Amino acid sequence: MTLALPPIASRALALAILILLVVGLYALVIDPLVTDYQANRDAVEQLSSVLERYRAAGQRLPEREQTLESLKNSDPGREGFLQGGNDNLIAANIQARVKSITEGARGELRSTQILPVAEEGKLHRIAVRAQMTVNMAAAQRVFYGVESATPYLFLDNVVMNARVGLRRRGEADDDPLIDVQFDVFGYTRGGSK
Repeated sequence: MTLALPPIASRALALAILILLVVGLYALVIDPLVTDYQANRDAVEQLSSVLERYRAAGQRLPEREQTLESLKNSDPGREGFLQGGNDNLIAANIQARVKSITEGARGELRSTQILPVAEEGKLHRIAVRAQMTVNMAAAQRVFYGVESATPYLFLDNVVMNARVGLRRRGEADDDPLIDVQFDVFGYTRGGSK
């Protein structure tokens, strides 16, 4: 026996089966394809932006290589070290620098003496002993001039004795001359002998 459905019910059932078939086809075939397509499009956009950044970095590569090469060729650590052919020439340069600074401060450099080179680890310590006669302001200018320039020099063993009653022409008694003795030293890297 066959059941006959009224025409409206059979049409509704046919329509429901058709809708179920379309939804099933969309859920099983079309939706995964659309989702996969969207994921691939997002990945392509992300990779395109990364590629643009790499291209921009690639265009700056020659400039960066040139900067790197100049940094390799320059040794910023050597800036503060004394340079010269040998230790005696370097010590003579220290003497000349002290003389120039002292004269610039209107002081009188009385003598300089090269001290023996001392080894301190991988460094050579080159020192000069100096004696000068200056007032207090000039002594400050000399000390500042010695320690503030490059290559770096350092003061050690500073001895100051005021000369009571002695003064230069035009200077007041409250600014006496001072006899100053000090050592000035700097460093070279090993192997500069």
